[in-house]
Amino acid sequence: MNGPAHYREAERLARRAQSINDPACALVDAQLATAYATLAQAAATAMAASVDQEPETGMPPADVDAWFEVCGTKRPTVPDPAAEPGYGDYADAIPE
Repeated sequence: MNGPAHYREAERLARRAQSINDPACALVDAQLATAYATLAQAAATAMAASVDQEPETGMPPADVDAWFEVCGTKRPTVPDPAAEPGYGDYADAIPE
């Protein structure tokens, strides 16, 4: 189970806890939701470097993509400096 799956499970259990009439059963679901949310938070914290567009996160790309999907956002693109206008314009200005 990856971080986004923990997040989704936490949401599911929290919703279910709100709809249960038995307080003891609702408490169990609420506690489970808290545990899953904590695991999701740990995974999201590990993802922070990816959000900042750092190349080495230690998180598999599929997990990074899953986080952006579960958050409802698009993964940011890292611009290719070689594709940007003006790249290398200064190479001719450097005296030999």
